Amino acid sequence: MGDASTHVFQINALLKNVKSSMRSKFIHPCSSGIAIITNNIPNPSDLSIIEKYFKSVEGINSSDIPSPRLPQSKSYLKITDLPYL
Repeated sequence: MGDASTHVFQINALLKNVKSSMRSKFIHPCSSGIAIITNNIPNPSDLSIIEKYFKSVEGINSSDIPSPRLPQSKSYLKITDLPYL
């Protein structure tokens, strides 16, 4: 698939071309494919740009690429009983 930093640069260039404020920061593999860490929540247009980019990458079968989606987890960490001064 290539170097992750190259993909980050390419995705950011495409997003900048359409004047999107979202930028990718990091790409890494996960159990369901790849995860892209971004500075904002992507809108449908941003997801479409990312999908088109990965479908155009040489060495990747475009039919194997599922539609990008946002995480569905609603979990969070709540810290309680911290000493307060």
